[in-house]
Formats: sequence, C-alpha cells, structure tokens
Amino acid sequence: MNYQGTLESGEQITVGNHESQTRVHAQSTDSGHRESQDTSFETGPWKATPQLFQTGKGAVLKIEGEETIFLQLQDGALQHLDEEPQLDDAKKVSLHETKDFPESAHMKPMAPMKPMKPMKPL
Repeated sequence: MNYQGTLESGEQITVGNHESQTRVHAQSTDSGHRESQDTSFETGPWKATPQLFQTGKGAVLKIEGEETIFLQLQDGALQHLDEEPQLDDAKKVSLHETKDFPESAHMKPMAPMKPMKPMKPL
C-alpha cells in the first residue's frame, strides 16, 4: 500500500510498503527544477499507517514496523533519526492512499550503448 502527502512547501512525500521493504520518495519543484530523493529500508510489515508531520525544520515521517522509525526531510534531503523527535508543535499532514509509486522511484535501466567505432590512425 502507498500513501502520499504534500507539505506546505509543495514537496510531495510518497511512502510505500511491499512485503518487508519500505520505500520513501520525496519530490520538490524549485524554480521549475524538479528534485527527488528516494530511500528504502527493511521495516517488516507496517503496524499502522505512516504519519507525516510538518515541523519548523521541514518534515518528519513516522513509520511503525518491527520498530518505530523516524525520517526527517529537510532541505530536500531524507535523514534517518536515531531518536524520537519532539513533535508537540508539529502540524500533522494528511496522507492519502495512492495506487502507484512515482516513476523516478523505480526507473527502468537504460538501454546499452552502441560500441564505439575504431578511431582512424594519426
């Protein structure tokens, strides 16, 4: 199952769980330039729907699997937090169910390049 939420900054976060693997995709558009970051890690099956919080420093994603994991999204970068952050002043961002994970999160490999032609001797 996949969930997606949009932060006040316009960044979109998509999180999905397949078997025991959780994937997170963060995408932002800045001045017409699109940036994205993907990460995946072992969580086991989810015990609850992930939660997304808007904070003063960006956002925090809470994932409850075999253990509870917190990811911070700040300046377009995803970072795993070692301890639970203070979320008392954070605003909860609603996540809605989505069918597909973003294309860039599972891009198809490039086609092989054609061999180079031999160079002419000098």
